[in-house]
Amino acid sequence: MYTAATHIRDLKKQYGFSRDMLRRRFPGLYRDLATRSAQRLFRRREEAESILRAACMEEPPPSGRALAARIGTYRGHLKKVFPELWQLVLRRHAEYQKQEVSRKRVAFAETVRRIATDLLMAGKYPSRRRMLALMGDSELRGEHLILPEVRRAVLGFRSKSNY
Repeated sequence: MYTAATHIRDLKKQYGFSRDMLRRRFPGLYRDLATRSAQRLFRRREEAESILRAACMEEPPPSGRALAARIGTYRGHLKKVFPELWQLVLRRHAEYQKQEVSRKRVAFAETVRRIATDLLMAGKYPSRRRMLALMGDSELRGEHLILPEVRRAVLGFRSKSNY
């Protein structure tokens, strides 16, 4: 009757037994369930560790939040149980994020310079409004990023046209 339960908490919920009552009334069953629970915890820890080790080699490196969700736990637990692996995962992701931001900024600057040069070649000044209209749905749209690149393009265009 009680052997269908797989967790001690299942028995507690189904039959209203306290943990102590289970241990006293059904010592064999309690021992079996406690053993299986320990084995389950050990297996989950090993699985989590193998997922973390694999994540250390993944490209692109996953974020800590995504990795915790994949494992089915929370970040604080992973940080506590696997501090070295967790730090490695976080460092790799942070470095990747830096590289991605840098790559996107370079691509953005090239796009801005190309559009500004095209406008100058067409005899139009690359104003902020024209630039924003021609930028489309760029990930980076901040004026503070556009205006310096427009200035560089204008200076480059003027220096080329003087020769």
